[in-house]
Amino acid sequence: MPRQCWQVDAMTRNMDMTDTTGTSLTPTQCEGVSLAQALRQGAATLRQAGVPSPVADAELLAAHLLGTDAEGNRRGTAREGYTRGAVQQRALLGDALTAQDMQRYESLIARRARRIPLQHITGVAAFHRIQVRVGPGVFVPRPETELLVEEALNALRAYPQRRLRVVDLCAGSGAIAAAIKNALPNDALVTAVELSEHAEPWARINCETYGVNFVHGDALSALEGLGGYFDAVVSNPPYIPQGRVPAEPEAAQHDPDMALYGGQRMGCGYRQRLLPGPHTL
Repeated sequence: MPRQCWQVDAMTRNMDMTDTTGTSLTPTQCEGVSLAQALRQGAATLRQAGVPSPVADAELLAAHLLGTDAEGNRRGTAREGYTRGAVQQRALLGDALTAQDMQRYESLIARRARRIPLQHITGVAAFHRIQVRVGPGVFVPRPETELLVEEALNALRAYPQRRLRVVDLCAGSGAIAAAIKNALPNDALVTAVELSEHAEPWARINCETYGVNFVHGDALSALEGLGGYFDAVVSNPPYIPQGRVPAEPEAAQHDPDMALYGGQRMGCGYRQRLLPGPHTL
């Protein structure tokens, strides 16, 4: 089967765009390609660009490709075929990409090779047991933050007989609040507070999706405005010391400074100011 060429822009033109056999991909070969070969080529390009998880990202981008149309709208209503596992299965079965889909795939790979976050390209981030919408202007939730969700849920099990109230301060995309709400009884009241105007649209979408109350405001004063008690106050506030830029381009260039830098030498200035008074707990 003819090998599909890779369309590269000025940011990726200096990369060696070859498949795993060492065969160069030329414009005269743009006639479609097997899914398995596309995945190998994509992973090789991402590996050369320094992406930490090239194989996984190549497969997840293929899942995004197969699950959306040219405008990025979801194809059909079924979720089958849109997962990484389904992509692996289809590759093993010998499925092929059309020339049009291959052009879209190479564009996705080129964007990831420029170290644009995977979640910005697909528009979603997996977190805990849910998916949240993310993009430019909002912090991409990290897998390790799921530990905070689990700790909060464990603590809330001490109050099985009452309607639970939880607030998430510095909510960003609203992922923590949404994950907690998703795991609690339906009558639980979960509120997310976020100040950033850039993160607000993402937070509103995710909070609406999962039934979380959203407040656009300052976490340092929000508790007074909300009133009453809370069974849990959770937060993943800015924590990096000012001036200590993350090594990963995805974080340094795409995560908003407002979500990263906590001020002071140890990065804990914001956390110290954020701790609520005991009367609110």
